[in-house]
Amino acid sequence: PTENEIPCGRLGYTAGERLSGTHEAGYYQPTGGCDGQAVLVKWRAEGQRWTGVWTIENGGRSSIERARQRLDDALKNPPEAARAAHRAWWADFHKRSDIRIDDPVLERAWRINTYYFGAAARSGVPPICLQGPWTCDEGWLPPWKGDYHHDLNTQFCYYQAFAANHLEGVRGFLDWLWTIKPACEAWTRKFYDLPGLNAAAIMGLDGQCMGGWHQYSHSPTSAGWLAHFF
Repeated sequence: PTENEIPCGRLGYTAGERLSGTHEAGYYQPTGGCDGQAVLVKWRAEGQRWTGVWTIENGGRSSIERARQRLDDALKNPPEAARAAHRAWWADFHKRSDIRIDDPVLERAWRINTYYFGAAARSGVPPICLQGPWTCDEGWLPPWKGDYHHDLNTQFCYYQAFAANHLEGVRGFLDWLWTIKPACEAWTRKFYDLPGLNAAAIMGLDGQCMGGWHQYSHSPTSAGWLAHFF
């Protein structure tokens, strides 16, 4: 497809770059808040057996080399070591809390959403947006562009952490809120012509109002819910 036919072109983003090399393939996409994101896969062949590893790195074009180094290091070690570390991490995560209820549908919903939280919530990474990181759907934009909806959507992605003993997953969201505080204060002065702090209810990663349906995007209540969470 041409640049105008793919999502990044329709939104005015810089077109991504396809990466290729000996036993590697990937994609680099310049972004706003993180400056760039590299997705890379590398593999090795030993007879009829293939071993592949992949990673995602943030932070400008240097993320490409960091991704390559991470994958080269991973390929030097047997996959069993990575698998054991992976299982140990999830075993520790799941032992923090558990439920048993009579309704199997509700119990399954709790378990799968707890897994989603464990997979997406981290300290030092962008917070979970409207659909988390699972936003690609056959090459099209995710619903609502995968933005940050502060009319309880973002908050509800994290509220379970307090009851389910996963406080470490909340830190990324809190740190981000503190980072965008100046942008929210500036937007409050610009839109409301008032001092203080409100937050656009439809927001990008940089804390700027994205617009849209005004009842939501310019809601006077979003900062109240964020403060309650904070």
